[in-house]
Amino acid sequence: MRRTWRPMIALLAPLAICAACSSSAPSSAEDGSSEITIPSCFFGTTWDPMEGAQLFTTTSQAVYDPLIMVTAEGVDPQPWLAESFEISEDGYTISFKLREDVDFVDGTHFDAAGLEKYLDALFASETFVWKPRVVDQFGAEATATGEYTLDIVMSKQPVSYQWLWQFGLTPIASPAIVDDPSLVHDEPVGSGPYLIEEFVPDVSVTYERNPDYWNAEKFPYDRVTIQACADPVAMLNAVKSGQLDVAEVTIPLAQEAQGSGLKVTEGPGNVGTMYISDHNGTQVPALGDPRVREAMALAFDREAILQATNLGFGSASSQQFAEGQASYIEGADDRYAYDLDRAKELMAEAGYADGFSVTIPTMATAGTFLDTTNLEPIVQTSLAEIGIDVTYEPYSGESINYLQEVTKTNRYPIYLVNMPQTNWIVMFDENWGPYENAELQELIRRSREGDPDEQAVAYQEIGQFLLDENWYIAFSRPSSTLVSVPEVDIQIDGAYTNPKLFQYTPAG
Repeated sequence: MRRTWRPMIALLAPLAICAACSSSAPSSAEDGSSEITIPSCFFGTTWDPMEGAQLFTTTSQAVYDPLIMVTAEGVDPQPWLAESFEISEDGYTISFKLREDVDFVDGTHFDAAGLEKYLDALFASETFVWKPRVVDQFGAEATATGEYTLDIVMSKQPVSYQWLWQFGLTPIASPAIVDDPSLVHDEPVGSGPYLIEEFVPDVSVTYERNPDYWNAEKFPYDRVTIQACADPVAMLNAVKSGQLDVAEVTIPLAQEAQGSGLKVTEGPGNVGTMYISDHNGTQVPALGDPRVREAMALAFDREAILQATNLGFGSASSQQFAEGQASYIEGADDRYAYDLDRAKELMAEAGYADGFSVTIPTMATAGTFLDTTNLEPIVQTSLAEIGIDVTYEPYSGESINYLQEVTKTNRYPIYLVNMPQTNWIVMFDENWGPYENAELQELIRRSREGDPDEQAVAYQEIGQFLLDENWYIAFSRPSSTLVSVPEVDIQIDGAYTNPKLFQYTPAG
């Protein structure tokens, strides 16, 4: 059986909290055209996809198209430059039927021969940002099969949802850049909805509508300005004054924004997670006992954390995965509901009635998911209730090395991390963490192979396995909070909070 994806109406529900308002609207030019100004914390350093440009950034989304559009985990991929696509019965071939009405801004027509030429060069580039996950892991190779049909064949493992998600972040550029890379040194050569009007590196980019764009109705604004992020206070003030139309802010600032008549849109935020890397008990024997790990999970009063720390923005859940993600377990949010008495019983049953001591590294990198300062008092206070004495030790290395340690070593028995809402456990070539576990390895293998239904079952089993084992103890699930002027809606899909450029729309 072959599976076909064709254009669908996305279920884009704005989760907006409105208040009576008095704020500047997105400006309109004298000719009646509409404009919007948004911030971006990810400007990128190049327009060249072979040198690292990718569609995670709104700056690239304005000028490049993907073959398929994936807005969030749990949301079906939508055809984009591909009119439709099918995955073969064995899962090793994905066949694309391309649109026939697309031209790149340099005048090159979009067809299968040019796409094959471009993808061959892109897949061979060591600086293609998704090469390890899209090409090397799967053995992907592109072949034109007709004027407007193209296959990508996998030689190592079948197409998975994670492949589709990452391939959906791959910009498609004119094949002319293969022969002349200088074409893309100073400006993009894509087929996207906008053209660059003015570019000030690391400061702002202003775009005007591409008059020849094939999907113009999807992008409602005639002019888009993207400004580099400032701190959240400055960005909120910019929205209040009309310099910005939207901004992502902290939860306390979201409360202030509501009081100022701005609109607040909630999406899934980073999950405050305690990752027990020493769950085999090599350094701290107590952590190898599942009763101790369950006691630790029961020691967090998630409802109190939601109200006191997150000011009611978010949810209380025992799971590291959010609703809409493939590994989210329906009905398990209260699996480890706060129960101090039971937690103490489990500690005593395991022989640790008097508790034990543990050292946890701290990481202060304000504004990133690696920053643990907001989690530290919660963990220290909660674990003290069951006799676990937590000592914090500042992490001495670079922040990027901290992430490497979290995923690959057990120098410390426990790490704290604000876990992004991405199913990272299945995006790595090997286990997440410094351990070997045959059951988890097999589940990860199954999540990458077979048909989509079989992969979905494996994702569910991964979620259940991690929930049962308590290697990741999720205790704080705040919302991410985006504010906007009343005239702008921000649309959020599934468990992913970064809106695509077309998900900023006029209200109503």
